[in-house]
Amino acid sequence: MSQLSKVLSDLNIKLTVVVGDTNMTVAEIGALTQGQVISLDRNLGEPLKLYANGKLIGLCEAVAVNDKYGIKILELFPDKA
Repeated sequence: MSQLSKVLSDLNIKLTVVVGDTNMTVAEIGALTQGQVISLDRNLGEPLKLYANGKLIGLCEAVAVNDKYGIKILELFPDKA
């Protein structure tokens, strides 16, 4: 492994999982109250989107890992990584 490959393999990449999206006006955001439910654009059971440093790289589902959330990779998009 070259020195550059070693350096690159040690870089940290931020992974983000997106449950869904919605759009709201400033007035709607200002009127939010504790306990209010906001509808998102994805259906229950649909795969979640997995991003690496802001780029979509695959689909996953939420799982429990002890008392924390985890993800199970369902599909990776090799051309996106």
